[in-house]
Amino acid sequence: MRTADRPTALGVLLGAAAAVTGVAVYVTAIGYLDLRASSIGTGVLLGWDSAVVAIVPPRAPVWEGLAIAAVTTLAFWPFWWRHRTASSRWHQLPVWTALVTLLALTAWAAATTEFPYSPIAALSGGPSAVTGGVADPLAVAWLRQGALSPVTPVFVGVLAVLSLARPGARRATEVAIEDEPASR
Repeated sequence: MRTADRPTALGVLLGAAAAVTGVAVYVTAIGYLDLRASSIGTGVLLGWDSAVVAIVPPRAPVWEGLAIAAVTTLAFWPFWWRHRTASSRWHQLPVWTALVTLLALTAWAAATTEFPYSPIAALSGGPSAVTGGVADPLAVAWLRQGALSPVTPVFVGVLAVLSLARPGARRATEVAIEDEPASR
């Protein structure tokens, strides 16, 4: 491994911090969108602050599903790019950090959620026995909903595949092609 390929300690820390922040924002955004999708599917119209605005006929949450797919794609892209351009396992530390953070958030949500879980009931602001009689703030409700969303295990699987795959396959191919002797 060349010296230029070795990441600096600051680079590794910044990559890990960016991965933790990115996963937290991703799970919160997925929670917000998933909450809106599940409410539309049950016939409840939510405002931007997730307050119940009206009761409407249930419909398929098409736009919310497309938004979830777009957010997941945007969240996946930096990890895929990092894996694609990595020249060593150290460059994949953000992918591993994101995977561990996502698993930790999912474990936290599963351990601190009363089942059967209803996202609409969680928005009612009623105190919970698990939280010691205190209602969750709205951001925590979105985070919990995102961690319990069916999209999250799919993202965990994708990150697991990326973290176990050999880094820099594209770069290794380019180097091998450049090293071949020129044909006469």
